[in-house]
Amino acid sequence: MINSPEFQKEIDARLAQERERRERTMKSDIEREKSRILEDFRRKEEEEKRSKQKLEDILAENERKVRLEQQRQAEEQAKADELRLMELQKLQVAREEERRKKALEEKEEPGSSNQPLPRQRLAFKMKTSSLF
Repeated sequence: MINSPEFQKEIDARLAQERERRERTMKSDIEREKSRILEDFRRKEEEEKRSKQKLEDILAENERKVRLEQQRQAEEQAKADELRLMELQKLQVAREEERRKKALEEKEEPGSSNQPLPRQRLAFKMKTSSLF
């Protein structure tokens, strides 16, 4: 019986069936693994794209904030410069006003140094100044 051709055919048929079953199982496993690997690759690639886009968005936002801050600082500096200029102009106007007042006072003062002294006073001044 074990050596009979019928038994041998049955064993060969069962072996062929088992081989086909295992091949199908292996092909199925290989296809699943291939699909999993491809899906992982796509997922990682998509994740890298999102990360890269997120980083670019962050950099763009930071650049925008830096530009806004620089613009704000420039505006503040311009305002400060304008205030300084206004203060300087006020000081200059005040000095000019003071000079004009002083000039008017000197003109209005009797016996100011611009008017010539009478000879007697001049001589007295000369004598007293030579003592010291």
